[in-house]
Amino acid sequence: MKQATMRAPDRRPNKPRTYSREQRAIQKEFCDAYGFHPEQVAFDSNSLDPIFDYDALCVLSVKLCDLPDVEVTLRTVNHGTGIATSAGTAVLNNGNRRSVFGAAMVNEVMPDGEKIPDLSQAISISRARALRSILRAVGFDPVAAHRSFQRTGNVVELQLPTKLPRDKERAEIHMLATGLGLVKRVPGGIDRSAYEQSIALFFNGKTSSKDLSDLEHTQFLTMLRAFTKARAIAKDAAATAARNNAA
Repeated sequence: MKQATMRAPDRRPNKPRTYSREQRAIQKEFCDAYGFHPEQVAFDSNSLDPIFDYDALCVLSVKLCDLPDVEVTLRTVNHGTGIATSAGTAVLNNGNRRSVFGAAMVNEVMPDGEKIPDLSQAISISRARALRSILRAVGFDPVAAHRSFQRTGNVVELQLPTKLPRDKERAEIHMLATGLGLVKRVPGGIDRSAYEQSIALFFNGKTSSKDLSDLEHTQFLTMLRAFTKARAIAKDAAATAARNNAA
């Protein structure tokens, strides 16, 4: 992957967000059940799907599913882009093995409104994301598994989803690229020139997400997510400033 200087824009959110009553209830549910600290259970925007940190995910995967082996390893640290990438690998009971990647980017805005300050923190978050991604890839849903265990006392028997993680990533990449204006509708078709130039800049001249390795695919998605989040924060800040000026 080429060294580059492009990063998520360095803009601070207005203030750290607070959680809704429903989100707080879910947070408390897991803290009471497993002894987690509140900061180990976060949420993105208004979603009721909790985001667990690395240690919490380890606990949940051990207690709530029949996964015999899972491992997370650091794969790459890119000082130019500020991206750290980790690999998550799991072995199922039938011996099948699957690996996926998780990445995090310096200056990326986290669900709590704080930015990832440096590569050390990016590495830690990439590890958590790799673990989250591999557990999702082998069909582990922590919330569903927790509530099933509360009802039945049985752990989840994992089954592989029919849709591969990369298929879902590609769909999200195209959606985010369109939202960022990298892919545009023009008279007579679609203009992908900015999209292809962005991929080529960071990935040795490649011009399509189909040409990216699984690791590069995850890195590119991480960039697009970070830029999309930064743009949304800047837009909200500008709208708030406009309202204040008009008042």
